[in-house]
Amino acid sequence: TDITGTNYSLESLKGKVIVLNFWFIECKPCVMEIPELNKLVAKYSEKDVVFLGFATNDKLKIENFLKSKPFNYNVIANSGAIVNAYNIHSFPTHIIIDKNSIVSYLTVGLGPNTLKEIEQTIELLIK
Repeated sequence: TDITGTNYSLESLKGKVIVLNFWFIECKPCVMEIPELNKLVAKYSEKDVVFLGFATNDKLKIENFLKSKPFNYNVIANSGAIVNAYNIHSFPTHIIIDKNSIVSYLTVGLGPNTLKEIEQTIELLIK
């Protein structure tokens, strides 16, 4: 459930491309990439692409952070259990799941090509 109360499940998102971002407020690379990630959300807003941001911080802290640093993903606070379920140990981590619920892309950290690779993967999967 995201911070606005919307529920998500793999089953309900079947047939859509799902872009997952695992992050937390104190992670400098996580915060640095937000403006570029917001551009992806805008670019694919008319497509069957869902952007979910799993933050380890609590809801109040996330809401306060978002007042000064908008992040247009559907942000899910208190995501420690999901982080553990996906075996995430480094941040940011990006996972892209295809329309058949199969992981198609995974990257850890913020490298010089990370955002370009995310965009290229989305492009391939929406065709």
